[in-house]
Amino acid sequence: MNYIKRIFSAIPLDRHSVGEASAGRSITIRDPRVDILPLHNIVFVPESTGDMVTPISLCNLSISGVGLLCDRERSWAETGAVIFGKFIFQEREYPVSMEIVYVSDRVVGCRFSTADLKNMRTLVLRYFEMELTAQKLTAVSGKYLKKVEDGEPHWLRGANDCELYYVENDDHVVRFDLNFFGHHVDGGENKPLCFGYVVDENIATSGAGVRFKGASLVRPQAAPSPRLVEMTYKFVANISSLPGVSRAQLLAEIMDDGEKHDNRPYHDAFN
Repeated sequence: MNYIKRIFSAIPLDRHSVGEASAGRSITIRDPRVDILPLHNIVFVPESTGDMVTPISLCNLSISGVGLLCDRERSWAETGAVIFGKFIFQEREYPVSMEIVYVSDRVVGCRFSTADLKNMRTLVLRYFEMELTAQKLTAVSGKYLKKVEDGEPHWLRGANDCELYYVENDDHVVRFDLNFFGHHVDGGENKPLCFGYVVDENIATSGAGVRFKGASLVRPQAAPSPRLVEMTYKFVANISSLPGVSRAQLLAEIMDDGEKHDNRPYHDAFN
Protein backbone atom coordinates (compact mmCIF):
# COMPACT_ATOMS: atom_id res chain seq x y z
CA MET A 1 0.00 0.00 0.00
CA ASN A 2 1.54 3.33 -1.01
CA TYR A 3 2.08 6.21 1.38
CA ILE A 4 -0.83 8.32 0.17
CA LYS A 5 -3.37 5.52 0.68
CA ARG A 6 -2.00 4.88 4.17
CA ILE A 7 -2.43 8.54 5.03
CA PHE A 8 -5.96 8.90 3.76
CA SER A 9 -7.22 5.56 5.05
CA ALA A 10 -6.37 6.83 8.53
CA ILE A 11 -8.51 9.99 8.17
CA PRO A 12 -12.23 9.19 7.77
CA LEU A 13 -14.36 11.55 5.70
CA ASP A 14 -17.57 10.57 7.39
CA ARG A 15 -18.54 8.92 10.66
CA HIS A 16 -21.69 6.95 11.33
CA SER A 17 -23.26 6.38 14.70
CA VAL A 18 -22.74 2.87 15.99
CA GLY A 19 -26.06 3.18 17.77
CA GLU A 20 -27.97 3.92 14.55
CA ALA A 21 -26.22 1.20 12.62
CA SER A 22 -26.72 -1.41 15.30
CA ALA A 23 -30.31 -0.75 16.39
CA GLY A 24 -31.81 -3.94 17.69
CA ARG A 25 -28.56 -5.90 17.46
CA SER A 26 -25.69 -6.58 19.82
CA ILE A 27 -22.33 -5.43 18.50
CA THR A 28 -18.96 -6.98 19.32
CA ILE A 29 -16.21 -4.39 19.19
CA ARG A 30 -13.21 -5.95 17.48
CA ASP A 31 -9.61 -4.84 17.13
CA PRO A 32 -9.07 -2.73 14.01
CA ARG A 33 -7.81 -4.66 11.01
CA VAL A 34 -5.72 -1.83 9.61
CA ASP A 35 -2.20 -0.72 10.40
CA ILE A 36 -1.84 1.54 13.42
CA LEU A 37 0.09 4.54 12.15
CA PRO A 38 2.53 6.42 14.38
CA LEU A 39 2.10 10.13 15.10
CA HIS A 40 4.71 12.20 13.30
CA ASN A 41 7.52 14.26 14.79
CA ILE A 42 6.88 13.21 18.39
CA VAL A 43 8.34 10.35 20.47
CA PHE A 44 8.44 9.16 24.06
CA VAL A 45 11.83 8.44 25.61
CA PRO A 46 11.58 6.32 28.78
CA GLU A 47 13.77 7.04 31.75
CA SER A 48 16.67 4.62 31.88
CA THR A 49 19.99 4.13 33.63
CA GLY A 50 21.49 2.57 30.50
CA ASP A 51 23.47 4.36 27.81
CA MET A 52 21.17 3.47 24.91
CA VAL A 53 17.46 4.33 25.02
CA THR A 54 15.29 3.72 21.97
CA PRO A 55 12.56 6.36 21.44
CA ILE A 56 9.00 4.97 21.32
CA SER A 57 6.46 6.06 18.73
CA LEU A 58 2.96 7.23 19.68
CA CYS A 59 -0.27 6.13 18.02
CA ASN A 60 -2.62 8.51 19.86
CA LEU A 61 -2.38 11.43 22.23
CA SER A 62 -4.87 13.32 24.37
CA ILE A 63 -4.83 15.68 27.34
CA SER A 64 -5.33 12.76 29.74
CA GLY A 65 -3.22 9.99 28.24
CA VAL A 66 -1.29 8.41 25.40
CA GLY A 67 -1.05 5.21 23.36
CA LEU A 68 2.49 3.92 22.82
CA LEU A 69 3.27 1.57 19.96
CA CYS A 70 4.55 -1.75 21.24
CA ASP A 71 8.03 -2.90 20.37
CA ARG A 72 8.10 -6.70 20.30
CA GLU A 73 11.66 -6.69 21.67
CA ARG A 74 10.79 -4.42 24.61
CA SER A 75 9.42 -5.80 27.85
CA TRP A 76 6.67 -3.76 29.54
CA ALA A 77 5.63 -3.52 33.14
CA GLU A 78 2.18 -4.76 34.14
CA THR A 79 -1.01 -2.74 34.33
CA GLY A 80 -0.90 -0.28 37.23
CA ALA A 81 2.84 0.32 37.05
CA VAL A 82 4.10 3.92 36.78
CA ILE A 83 6.67 4.76 34.12
CA PHE A 84 8.78 7.91 33.82
CA GLY A 85 10.29 9.62 30.82
CA LYS A 86 9.81 12.54 28.47
CA PHE A 87 8.11 13.42 25.19
CA ILE A 88 10.21 15.13 22.53
CA PHE A 89 8.40 17.40 20.07
CA GLN A 90 9.96 20.16 17.96
CA GLU A 91 13.24 19.77 19.85
CA ARG A 92 11.51 20.50 23.15
CA GLU A 93 11.28 18.05 26.05
CA TYR A 94 8.19 17.43 28.19
CA PRO A 95 8.95 15.33 31.30
CA VAL A 96 6.11 13.05 32.36
CA SER A 97 5.10 10.24 34.70
CA MET A 98 2.19 8.01 33.74
CA GLU A 99 0.37 4.87 34.78
CA ILE A 100 -0.03 1.90 32.46
CA VAL A 101 -3.76 1.19 32.13
CA TYR A 102 -3.71 -1.53 29.48
CA VAL A 103 -1.27 -3.55 27.39
CA SER A 104 -2.19 -5.21 24.09
CA ASP A 105 -0.06 -6.87 21.44
CA ARG A 106 0.28 -3.54 19.62
CA VAL A 107 -0.44 -0.68 22.02
CA VAL A 108 0.42 0.27 25.60
CA GLY A 109 -2.15 2.71 26.98
CA CYS A 110 -1.05 5.13 29.69
CA ARG A 111 -2.76 7.75 31.86
CA PHE A 112 -0.87 10.92 32.80
CA SER A 113 -0.32 11.70 36.47
CA THR A 114 -2.39 14.55 37.90
CA ALA A 115 0.76 16.59 38.50
CA ASP A 116 1.67 16.50 34.79
CA LEU A 117 -1.76 17.33 33.31
CA LYS A 118 -1.01 21.03 32.83
CA ASN A 119 2.27 20.31 31.07
CA MET A 120 0.64 17.66 28.90
CA ARG A 121 -2.20 20.02 27.96
CA THR A 122 0.42 22.46 26.65
CA LEU A 123 2.04 19.67 24.63
CA VAL A 124 -1.27 18.47 23.15
CA LEU A 125 -2.39 21.97 22.15
CA ARG A 126 0.94 22.59 20.45
CA TYR A 127 0.97 19.24 18.68
CA PHE A 128 -2.58 19.62 17.33
CA GLU A 129 -2.28 23.35 16.65
CA MET A 130 -2.90 22.88 12.92
CA GLU A 131 -6.10 20.85 13.39
CA LEU A 132 -7.42 23.16 16.10
CA THR A 133 -6.73 26.25 13.99
CA ALA A 134 -8.56 24.71 11.03
CA GLN A 135 -11.60 23.98 13.18
CA LYS A 136 -11.79 27.65 14.21
CA LEU A 137 -11.82 29.20 10.74
CA THR A 138 -14.86 31.48 10.48
CA ALA A 139 -16.69 32.77 7.42
CA VAL A 140 -16.50 36.41 6.38
CA SER A 141 -19.91 37.82 5.45
CA GLY A 142 -20.56 37.69 1.72
CA LYS A 143 -21.53 41.36 1.68
CA TYR A 144 -17.86 42.25 2.16
CA LEU A 145 -16.65 40.10 -0.76
CA LYS A 146 -16.20 41.31 -4.31
CA LYS A 147 -18.56 39.60 -6.75
CA VAL A 148 -16.96 37.34 -9.36
CA GLU A 149 -18.28 36.02 -12.66
CA ASP A 150 -17.60 32.31 -12.15
CA GLY A 151 -19.68 31.77 -9.00
CA GLU A 152 -20.25 32.73 -5.40
CA PRO A 153 -17.12 33.67 -3.41
CA HIS A 154 -16.49 32.45 0.13
CA TRP A 155 -13.74 33.47 2.53
CA LEU A 156 -12.87 31.62 5.75
CA ARG A 157 -10.33 33.19 8.10
CA GLY A 158 -8.55 32.17 11.29
CA ALA A 159 -5.48 32.58 13.46
CA ASN A 160 -1.87 32.38 12.26
CA ASP A 161 -2.82 33.98 8.91
CA CYS A 162 -4.69 30.82 7.94
CA GLU A 163 -7.45 31.34 5.38
CA LEU A 164 -9.39 29.63 2.61
CA TYR A 165 -10.91 31.54 -0.29
CA TYR A 166 -13.02 29.57 -2.72
CA VAL A 167 -15.59 30.16 -5.46
CA GLU A 168 -18.59 27.86 -5.64
CA ASN A 169 -21.04 27.32 -8.46
CA ASP A 170 -24.00 24.91 -8.13
CA ASP A 171 -22.45 23.31 -5.01
CA HIS A 172 -19.20 22.77 -6.89
CA VAL A 173 -15.88 24.47 -6.09
CA VAL A 174 -14.54 25.99 -9.30
CA ARG A 175 -11.34 27.41 -7.75
CA PHE A 176 -9.73 27.94 -4.35
CA ASP A 177 -6.73 29.45 -2.56
CA LEU A 178 -5.55 28.11 0.79
CA ASN A 179 -2.96 29.59 3.14
CA PHE A 180 -2.00 27.75 6.32
CA PHE A 181 1.05 28.18 8.52
CA GLY A 182 3.09 29.74 5.72
CA HIS A 183 2.09 27.17 3.09
CA HIS A 184 -0.01 27.99 0.03
CA VAL A 185 -2.13 25.71 -2.16
CA ASP A 186 -4.41 26.70 -5.02
CA GLY A 187 -6.40 24.73 -7.57
CA GLY A 188 -9.63 24.47 -9.47
CA GLU A 189 -11.50 22.78 -12.29
CA ASN A 190 -9.22 21.18 -14.88
CA LYS A 191 -6.20 22.61 -13.09
CA PRO A 192 -3.54 20.72 -11.12
CA LEU A 193 -2.88 21.79 -7.57
CA CYS A 194 -0.12 24.37 -7.18
CA PHE A 195 1.88 24.32 -3.96
CA GLY A 196 4.08 27.06 -2.59
CA TYR A 197 4.80 29.13 0.47
CA VAL A 198 3.89 32.64 1.47
CA VAL A 199 6.77 35.13 1.28
CA ASP A 200 7.20 38.20 3.45
CA GLU A 201 6.75 41.16 1.09
CA ASN A 202 9.60 42.99 2.82
CA ILE A 203 12.14 40.30 1.91
CA ALA A 204 10.75 39.21 -1.46
CA THR A 205 13.01 40.05 -4.39
CA SER A 206 11.86 40.69 -7.94
CA GLY A 207 12.69 38.10 -10.57
CA ALA A 208 12.96 35.28 -8.02
CA GLY A 209 9.85 33.39 -9.07
CA VAL A 210 7.63 35.22 -6.60
CA ARG A 211 4.05 35.89 -7.74
CA PHE A 212 1.07 37.67 -6.28
CA LYS A 213 -1.86 35.47 -5.23
CA GLY A 214 -4.70 37.53 -3.87
CA ALA A 215 -3.15 39.73 -1.21
CA SER A 216 -0.16 37.43 -0.64
CA LEU A 217 3.22 36.95 -2.25
CA VAL A 218 3.72 33.26 -3.04
CA ARG A 219 6.86 31.43 -4.09
CA PRO A 220 5.82 28.30 -6.06
CA GLN A 221 7.11 24.88 -5.02
CA ALA A 222 7.60 22.49 -7.95
CA ALA A 223 7.39 19.20 -6.04
CA PRO A 224 5.37 19.03 -2.81
CA SER A 225 6.67 16.51 -0.30
CA PRO A 226 4.42 13.71 0.97
CA ARG A 227 4.45 15.45 4.35
CA LEU A 228 3.12 18.70 2.82
CA VAL A 229 0.38 16.83 0.95
CA GLU A 230 -0.60 15.10 4.20
CA MET A 231 -0.64 18.40 6.11
CA THR A 232 -2.82 20.01 3.44
CA TYR A 233 -5.28 17.11 3.54
CA LYS A 234 -5.41 17.14 7.33
CA PHE A 235 -5.93 20.90 7.52
CA VAL A 236 -8.82 20.89 5.01
CA ALA A 237 -10.37 17.83 6.66
CA ASN A 238 -10.63 19.78 9.91
CA ILE A 239 -12.25 22.95 8.54
CA SER A 240 -15.65 22.50 10.19
CA SER A 241 -17.01 25.74 8.67
CA LEU A 242 -16.48 24.38 5.15
CA PRO A 243 -19.65 22.66 3.83
CA GLY A 244 -19.33 18.89 3.60
CA VAL A 245 -19.76 18.68 -0.19
CA SER A 246 -17.11 21.34 -0.79
CA ARG A 247 -14.75 19.77 1.74
CA ALA A 248 -15.11 16.34 0.14
CA GLN A 249 -14.31 17.80 -3.28
CA LEU A 250 -11.16 19.54 -2.07
CA LEU A 251 -10.02 16.42 -0.21
CA ALA A 252 -10.52 14.34 -3.35
CA GLU A 253 -8.40 16.78 -5.36
CA ILE A 254 -5.64 16.67 -2.75
CA MET A 255 -5.76 12.87 -2.70
CA ASP A 256 -5.57 12.68 -6.50
CA ASP A 257 -2.58 15.01 -6.52
CA GLY A 258 -0.87 12.91 -3.88
CA GLU A 259 -1.39 9.79 -5.99
CA LYS A 260 0.19 11.50 -9.01
CA HIS A 261 3.32 12.34 -7.05
CA ASP A 262 3.54 8.97 -5.28
CA ASN A 263 6.39 7.65 -7.44
CA ARG A 264 8.84 10.40 -6.50
CA PRO A 265 11.86 9.16 -4.51
CA TYR A 266 11.23 10.81 -1.15
CA HIS A 267 13.11 9.48 1.84
CA ASP A 268 11.93 9.42 5.44
CA ALA A 269 8.77 11.22 4.39
CA PHE A 270 7.16 11.06 7.79
CA ASN A 271 10.16 11.72 10.04
